[in-house]
Amino acid sequence: MKKIILLFSLVLIMISFYGCPYESKVPISEATVKISNDFLGEWNYKDTKTKYIISKEDDFHMRIKSVPADTISKDSSEYIAHISKIKDYSFLNITKVAKENSFFSSGVGTYYLYRIIKSGSSEFAIKEVTNNIKEKFDTPKDLYGYIEKYMDLSFFYGTEETYVKIK
Repeated sequence: MKKIILLFSLVLIMISFYGCPYESKVPISEATVKISNDFLGEWNYKDTKTKYIISKEDDFHMRIKSVPADTISKDSSEYIAHISKIKDYSFLNITKVAKENSFFSSGVGTYYLYRIIKSGSSEFAIKEVTNNIKEKFDTPKDLYGYIEKYMDLSFFYGTEETYVKIK
């Protein structure tokens, strides 16, 4: 029984590290792109039942709340996001919101970076910026320049996730 529990724990840890996007202590740029109303509402990740509720925090920021569909977890997470433009590409800068009275602060103060590909007003996809980038950046200007230089390379991105609007 102990072996099963240990094996299950290891599998959960491996899954949690699989497919993680690049983490940065700075965003690609400051929030200067106004949030389109097309992003607001309730969304489902195409391959799961997890619901994402996106609301406008202000003209330049979105609040994203993930609501798991499973009955075991019921633990939702909240994020603040803004969009950066580089050439004709849009990138999502997402950082986790700290929960009050929470012991765990994993992801708070860290930016996760994704390229956004819109497919109309009821569907969009995000591609994670690969976590294979070894460089660390101290300023948004340096990160912006790096992404601008390499963003057209196919291996610059990891997995793609598609989201469908439900409300």
